[in-house]
Amino acid sequence: MPDQSVRDAAPVIVILPATIDATSAIQVHDLLCAAVASGSPLIIADLSATVSCDAAGAGWLRVIGYYTATRRGRLRLVIPPGAPMRRMLELLDVDHLLPVYSSISEACDPPAGPRHPMST
Repeated sequence: MPDQSVRDAAPVIVILPATIDATSAIQVHDLLCAAVASGSPLIIADLSATVSCDAAGAGWLRVIGYYTATRRGRLRLVIPPGAPMRRMLELLDVDHLLPVYSSISEACDPPAGPRHPMST
């Protein structure tokens, strides 16, 4: 079990690129893995500026979500309401696995509502 200082650690916020596809998915993977390795129990992937995400990018988000959960952490996605990314992640079935929030401040708050499969 992590010590109190790790549980109380500030969330790590990772700003993701405008496009997440086969060419940038490895970069996204590396950024998020580094955030998970920091030991923070909460990783926030900010997709506010992301306008497209293909199946490869969605696959990496799923992988990092599972990886974070195995390390007793949580991965939360930030996508503003009405952003095309919300619809893309619905079509790629990522929104059922990872919680999606409207803002970074909302994602930093304790969960209020149903748990997602990869939330702890």
